[in-house]
This record gives sequence, C-alpha cells and structure tokens, in this order.
Amino acid sequence: MEVLKILNDKLILGESVHFVTELFSNEMYKKALDLFNESDCESVFSNELFQRYAVSYVALKDYINRIEVNEIEIDDANLESIVPWLIMDIIRSSNLQIKVKWKCSNSAIKTSPIYTVILGFLAGIKLMTEMLVIKRTALKYPEKQFAIVRSKAAKGKISHIDDIEILYERLEGGPSVYGLFSLSKRLFLCIKALVHCNKYRSEQRSITRRTFGKETVKNARYYYSLRNVHTCLYALLIEEVFKKTGKRVFVSGNNLDRYAIVEEKAAKKRGVSTVCIPHGLEYGFKLPHCFTGDIFYATSEYAAEYLNRLYHTKKFVFDQELMTSVYQQQPDHHHGVNRIIFFTEPTENYVNREILDNLHIIAQKIDCDVWVKLHPKDERKNYEGISYIRFDDNYSDAICDNICIARKSTTLLEATYNNSKPCAVILIGKDEIEFSTFPSLQSPLIHVAKTKEQLEDFIMESLKP
Repeated sequence: MEVLKILNDKLILGESVHFVTELFSNEMYKKALDLFNESDCESVFSNELFQRYAVSYVALKDYINRIEVNEIEIDDANLESIVPWLIMDIIRSSNLQIKVKWKCSNSAIKTSPIYTVILGFLAGIKLMTEMLVIKRTALKYPEKQFAIVRSKAAKGKISHIDDIEILYERLEGGPSVYGLFSLSKRLFLCIKALVHCNKYRSEQRSITRRTFGKETVKNARYYYSLRNVHTCLYALLIEEVFKKTGKRVFVSGNNLDRYAIVEEKAAKKRGVSTVCIPHGLEYGFKLPHCFTGDIFYATSEYAAEYLNRLYHTKKFVFDQELMTSVYQQQPDHHHGVNRIIFFTEPTENYVNREILDNLHIIAQKIDCDVWVKLHPKDERKNYEGISYIRFDDNYSDAICDNICIARKSTTLLEATYNNSKPCAVILIGKDEIEFSTFPSLQSPLIHVAKTKEQLEDFIMESLKP
C-alpha cells in the first residue's frame, strides 16, 4: 500500500497529484447539502460552512474510501488549509485503520479556545480604534432606496446605478455609515459586539462538531476568531440603520455570505424590502440558504431561469438594461486595435503562465503583443522573467473592445457587455469543474478553449474583419 501525502490542499499519492476541488462533482454538492438540517440552514454561517468545509468533506471521504493506503503524512498545515483537519475527522468517524503522521508545530496553540478568544478580543479593540478616527458627519439617513457597500467589487457595480443612495462601511472614498452615529454610540456597539459574538462562536461550534467533527471545530474556531466580532458589529449596525430608515428599499451587493444573511434577517425583522445586485457570478449548485434578497437580479436570463427552478421561487429576475448599466465600462484610452488581454487569477500561477506561453506562441504568428490585467490579489512579481508581456492596470481599458482571455471569472461575462470577445481557457480539471458551476458562464457568447489549438482558432477567428 502507498502513503498518501497531504501538503495544504494537495493530495499526493505516488505520481498522482490532486487539488481537493478536482474531486468535486454535482453529486458531491448534493451530498454535502444533505449534511445540513433545517435549523443549520438558517444560520448566518450556513453557506460559508457549506462552501468552506462540507463539499470538501464529502469529496475527501469518498476519495479516502476509494484508495488503498495504510498511512497518511500531513505536512505542517497552513491554518487556512482545511484538508488536514477534515481528513482527521473522516478517519475517526469512519473507523479507518490508517496511521497518521502530522507535523503540527504550533497549530494546537493557535486553535485553542483561549488563543482564539484573545484574537477575537484584539479584533474588537482594533474596531474600536477605527471608530475613534471616524468623524461624525453631516450625513442624513437615506430618504430613498439605499445601499451599504462593503467591498470595491460591490462599489464598482452599484455605483453605476442611478437613484440609489450609497453609504460605505469601511471603504475609503465615501461617506462611512458609522458616521451616522456619535462616537459613544459606535463604541457602545463595539462593546456589545464583543459580548454578543459568543453566540456566533457557539453556533459555529455546534454545527461544525455535529456535521464534521472536533478537529474541524478547531480550524473553524481559528478561521472565525478574527471575523466574528466584525460580523456581530455589522449585524448591530444594520439593525440600527433599519430602525431609522423605516421601510425604504435596501440594495445589497452581498448575496450568500454571512453578511448577506445578517442583512436578510434584520430586514425581515423590520419589514424592509431588499434587492440584491450581486457583485459576482451566481453558483449553479444549491446552497443551504438561498441567495438573499426579495428580488435578486441575476447576471443572465439563463441564470435567472435556472435558479428559479433550483430554489422553487420566482425572485430571480434578469433585467438587460440594469445589467448593462452595471457591467458596461467607458474606456479611458482607445488603442484602435483588438488587443489580446489575459485576465489572471490569484491561484495556480503555473496555469496562468502556461496560458501566457500559449498566447505568446500565437501572438508571434500574428505579430502582436500579449497584454495582462492582473487580478486584484495577484502581483507582478509572479510574472518575473516573462519578457514578452505588457501590463494594463486600467480595467476599463482592458475589458473594452478586446480579445479577453480568462479562466473562469466574471470578466468573461463583463466582456460580452463591452464589445469584447471572451474566451475561457480550461486547462486543468479544477478549472473545468468550477467553470461548470456558474450558469452565466454557459452563455453561447463565451467561447471555451481546452487546448492551444482551440485557443489559436478562436483568436484567429476573432481578428477577422
């Protein structure tokens, strides 16, 4: 029998190397959903626990039961990695006779209840210091439909829509929603969040232990230790805002995470109507908790129809005019030619490099440059030594009137709204599986290339006058 080696999220068995996501399938998503009971689905953490742990748990359990190993070696795990913890719970729950060697240096300390409570307390102190520098502004409570924007991605979408008053939570460049309150009120909410977040810790522990096991509880405890206080503060904030705004329509870019469900619960309590304009693509697999919003504007007509069937509802709608206003960009510079631009992803840099190598070979045949638009979480240093690429840091210029190459991102959909020709390049199983989970990427306007030859054919066809 062979030894299974685990290096963060990689499974190494002899010459075979797999990422956990390569084990996913539609069947795995369905089995993962069955792990959650009705009360679990109402938790603000239900969708996050499903995505972070449940699907991987089911896939790993199936994988471990299929292979023949008598020993597992786990390298010193990054605490952001979930595989080692899930593996330990799977072995215990299945009574498998497998020897485990785990180099876990300081993991035991960092996942302990005392350490994570201290981290949570420090997170609360940090929030209080942020409250001290926010000045009380002349902001008034919104008098029409409004949004509280929490991310740059959501800001980029919702800011294009007229007749929505926008407040910002912690982003620079806009009026902070905390400015509606006095300093004493802000600090009071922070202290209240520090106390109330114990409820969140208990909720996470209960669901995680019952569904996966005590090892996964440790990982979740660490993962949420810096996140619980802020989540609780946001829940208290949104309650206070809804008290003052009455039944005005609330627009959100959050659609499935804990912040989205917090908003939904507060809105139902106060009788506030909610509209979701997602800042990303919708997943096509069923989540424990349905996407939030009384009305959810899907990113494509096909996605709206698909999701209404999946969740047995009519709340998913597609509005061509709205989506055009959300996704259409105005370029700052017109280059006069269709450029080949690759939009990178922050993971599997070797795949990004392989795609760039293929694009370079193709570009040499037609005497043109290969341009790169980095993902916000990617860095130029990851492409050091590649002399043939040019960088475009302006997203509006990159997405308009060009040949847009990406792996599996919203960029492909946005390109269809900006007179560009998009192509998804799928070279690894992980990308193929993830690409298939997004209904809006199945559009006939988005070409799919799985080989260099198919990519070359697409580019040559796109360059024809």
